[in-house]
Amino acid sequence: ESLAKASTAADAAEASKSPGRAPASSSRSLSESSLGKLRAKKAELEESYRQDCDTFTVVVKMLISKDPQLESRIRSALKETLREIGQQCVEELRDYVRHLESGQVP
Repeated sequence: ESLAKASTAADAAEASKSPGRAPASSSRSLSESSLGKLRAKKAELEESYRQDCDTFTVVVKMLISKDPQLESRIRSALKETLREIGQQCVEELRDYVRHLESGQVP
């Protein structure tokens, strides 16, 4: 779910370059160079999120194998933690788009 949200800002920025589409968050379009940087940042954040999910999942499975009674309590905590990490990735991507639009990213 969060990965889908993380792509929203990048997809919206790319859509602003397409004829007939409304601009993402401002009337300015991103250059091809900026779109390339945005795609790279999006891929970097998606990979980081996937790695975090894998790491947390492995740790939780190990903990549950040691104490099966933890499963019901830890499952909701895991989901909430991964949701928060995903939201942080989305916000980081949105910030990156804002920086690209303002010309603050080299």
